[in-house]
Amino acid sequence: MRLLRKRVEAEFEQIERVLTEFPQNRLYTDLSTLELAGVSTLLHNFYNGIENILKHVVQDRGLTVPDGPSWHRDLVNLAVSAGLIASSTADALKPYLAFRHFFVHAYAMDLQAERLGPLSKNVQEVFDIFKRDMEKLIMENNAYPELADLDSRLQELESQGYTVFPEYLDRATTAAIRAHIDSLVGPIVSADRTAARRDLRHPIRGAIMARLVNNPATLELAATLIGSRDLRLREQVFIRSDPSPPPYQAPQWHIDAAFCRAEFEVRPRQVYYQMLHCCSTVSTGGAAFMIVPGSHKLSLAALDEAERAEGRGPIQNHTASVPDANDDDGIEICVNDGDLIVFNPLCYHSSSPNRTDQPRYVYFTSFYHPSAARLIELVRRTKYRDNFPDSLRQGLPPELQSLLD
Repeated sequence: MRLLRKRVEAEFEQIERVLTEFPQNRLYTDLSTLELAGVSTLLHNFYNGIENILKHVVQDRGLTVPDGPSWHRDLVNLAVSAGLIASSTADALKPYLAFRHFFVHAYAMDLQAERLGPLSKNVQEVFDIFKRDMEKLIMENNAYPELADLDSRLQELESQGYTVFPEYLDRATTAAIRAHIDSLVGPIVSADRTAARRDLRHPIRGAIMARLVNNPATLELAATLIGSRDLRLREQVFIRSDPSPPPYQAPQWHIDAAFCRAEFEVRPRQVYYQMLHCCSTVSTGGAAFMIVPGSHKLSLAALDEAERAEGRGPIQNHTASVPDANDDDGIEICVNDGDLIVFNPLCYHSSSPNRTDQPRYVYFTSFYHPSAARLIELVRRTKYRDNFPDSLRQGLPPELQSLLD
C-alpha cells in the first residue's frame, strides 16, 4: 500500500498541475481554435491521469487491467464492480471518458466551445469527487499492514533471521489459493501418512500465479530486501500439509542455501529471502513453521570458517546441519490466515507434523538480483527455473516480463 500511495499521490500532483492551466475568467466562445485545442489537450491529460490511477489500484488488488477496444470503458466498470469507486463517481467521469474518445479521433476544427465549456467548468469538482474515493480507499486499506512498521520488521529480520507481517494477504486471496491447491492435489486423505505433505512447484498453471507475482507490495518488499528493483523470480511453491496419524517424523532441520557473508553485505544483495505466505490459520502442532531464532548468524560463522579453510565453492542446497545450532532452541511460528513470514535462508528451520484435523496451506516465493552469480549457477545447475509455465508469462504485464528472464 505504501507503493500504491506514492504512485497515486504522484498522479494527483500531475493532475493538479493540469487543472491550474485551464483558462480563467474567459468565455470559451471567445477562444481561438488553437486555444480550444489546448483546452482539449488538458481535458485529455486530466482523464489520462484518472485512468493511470485506476490501473495502479486495479493491479494493486491483484485484478487484471482490461484490454481490447473497449478497455477504457471496461476499466471504469471494473472499478465500480470491485468497489474502488462509487457508481456516482463513475457517472461523473463518463463525460470525460466520452470526450477522450472524441478527442483522439477529432480534428481541431471539430472542437466546439459549447462542449468544452461545461467539461472545463466541472473538472475540478469531478476531480475532488474522484480524489475522495481514492483517499478513502487507501486509508481503509492502509492495511495492507503487510508493510506496516517496515523498519522495525527489517531490524527483526536482521537480528532474529525472520519477521512476520500480519494480514499481508486478504482473505479472498488466501481462499482462492486454497481452492487452487485443492483443485491440483485432490481431496485430503488424513489416514495416508506418506502423502500428508503435498508440494507443488513450477510449472503450476492457473491465472492466480501471475496475480500473486504481480502484487506491488510483494515486489516493493523484495526490492527493499535485495536492494534493487531489477529482480528475477526464483520460485513459486504451494504446500498443503494434511492431517496425519502417528507415528510422527522428527522435524527435518536444514538451511536453504549456503550463501557467504559477502553476498549478504554487497548491494544489491546476491541472495534471496524466503517469503512464506500463510493461507490458513496455524496452531501449535498444525504443521507450523519452525525456526531457531538468530541461527543465520551461526550459519554465517560456520561458512566463514569453511571458506577460510577450503575456499569459496558452489552454493549447496538444503545443508542438513548447522554447527552450534540447537534443535531444542527451535520455536513454532503460529500464524493467522493471511500473515506473511519472511526469513533468512541461512536460518535453521523446519516444520512441525500436522497433528490437528485441519490442513495447512502456504505459498512460497522468492526473488533475486541478476548479479547473484553463485545463485544463478545453482539455479542453472539444478534447472530450478526451467519450467515456469507459458500461462505465467502470458499473465504478467510487459513491465514484469523480465522477472522470468
